[in-house]
Amino acid sequence: MGSYNCRQWGKLLDVAQPKGPFTVAEAMEAYFEDAERRGVKGLDRDKLRASAWILPELGALEVAGLTRTRIEAWQERIAKAPKRKRIGKAGVKSHKKKPSTDDPKPPKAPTPLTDDEIRARKDSANRVLRTLKAALNHAFDRGRVRHGEAWQAVKPYLITKHSQPNRGA
Repeated sequence: MGSYNCRQWGKLLDVAQPKGPFTVAEAMEAYFEDAERRGVKGLDRDKLRASAWILPELGALEVAGLTRTRIEAWQERIAKAPKRKRIGKAGVKSHKKKPSTDDPKPPKAPTPLTDDEIRARKDSANRVLRTLKAALNHAFDRGRVRHGEAWQAVKPYLITKHSQPNRGA
């Protein structure tokens, strides 16, 4: 059997071929469509994460232009961002208060985070990263991008709530 590149395999497997720049937003959309077709659980939460964290900053970028440094900096911003406040079942809202024009007081500095709050933020950043990587791997598996070294090299935070040993045992 001969050696095949991504496009040749895509033709053999009847996979849609790239037509110009392929953005992170397009990768997310294709992933969510396929995940919905396959009945993936937690898809609504993943879509909310994408709309809150992935699409605003990375959505317009070409997948081929992503770098490990860019993704790691984005991941760190998520981990350091204030906790978001849920509003109902359909969305999230930031805790950040809009500045009032009649309020002469300067905004207060954010309160220092406890170790548990820091771990929780890192855990959230890991979930968002997992959603991004799933979409990018989906695009890679379907021949929409040629390589995945940039996002595959990014590692999740190790010290999070889900990685903590059971304290009660």
